[in-house]
Amino acid sequence: MGRPGLVVDGATVRFGDTRAVDDVTLTVEPATTVAVLGPSGCGKSTLLRAVAGLEPLTGGSVHLDGADLADTPTHRRGFAMMFQDGQLFHHLDVAGNVGYALRRKGVRGAPLVAEVERLLALVDLAGYARRRPATLSGGEQQRVALARALAARPRLLLLDEPLSALDRALRERLAVDLRAALDATGTSALLVTHDQDEAFTVADRTAIMRSGRLVQQGPPAQVWRYPVDAAAALFLGYAAVVEASIAAVLGVPCPPGHAVALQRDALRMDAAGTVQAVCRSAVAARDGIHLLVAVAGTTLPATADPAASPRPGSPVLLRLDPRAVAVVPP
Repeated sequence: MGRPGLVVDGATVRFGDTRAVDDVTLTVEPATTVAVLGPSGCGKSTLLRAVAGLEPLTGGSVHLDGADLADTPTHRRGFAMMFQDGQLFHHLDVAGNVGYALRRKGVRGAPLVAEVERLLALVDLAGYARRRPATLSGGEQQRVALARALAARPRLLLLDEPLSALDRALRERLAVDLRAALDATGTSALLVTHDQDEAFTVADRTAIMRSGRLVQQGPPAQVWRYPVDAAAALFLGYAAVVEASIAAVLGVPCPPGHAVALQRDALRMDAAGTVQAVCRSAVAARDGIHLLVAVAGTTLPATADPAASPRPGSPVLLRLDPRAVAVVPP
């Protein structure tokens, strides 16, 4: 029988009368990554600190491999943490940073050098061993921080918005590299982030957090395809949520009381379309023309080809892509 990994059961953290973390239950199976996804202030970083032992629980429990961690101090849990600013040791070079945990474990000489070089290659920093952190870009510093965390061979890696300080393009590249490094090392990880793309790229499972509670959990594709409610759909990046009467006009079957969430490209201007609308505005974007259109008195987003030039107030026909909609429970 395999190890159970991390099990958080009914975890609660209170600050006075406020429940920052409210009855949270989740599992991180060995060699997998779980992302807790939520807006700022929802309690996700407090949850991470509670798992690390940095924040006391007022209810519930945290177990790792079947052992209750209630009486285990942070430094004895065998965890590593990676933060958004890397927190590198600036008095050490890159090799000194990456090899820090190894030296504390008594690794010296050729084995130390070999392991540092292996980890630097893993994070695409081969040849950087003698560089100083101050000479590195933000993305390079985060790669060093990741290599340093992996060098500790943690029982669990805790990631607190590790890419949020980087620009969008770099964040997307490093998310892919982070996932590859975790897979290559078989490291179990718990990630907290407000970035949907980061969560979906890095994690095997995603949990949405709102006001201290987990409102939905599952594989990223499932969470995206079946948002638990309208608020979750909008947070995940759906462009609009419409009631059943508008869904019927669009041709989407929708049970009474339910709603329909539309992705940005769910409606597209098409001369052969069957949805009648009136153009309210048209703005050029990298991926074509972004429209706002009126359908049965409701303003909705739509897209058009770059060559299209609908004028505000003009009638347009729209085609619905059924793959870009989700029926949302009440």
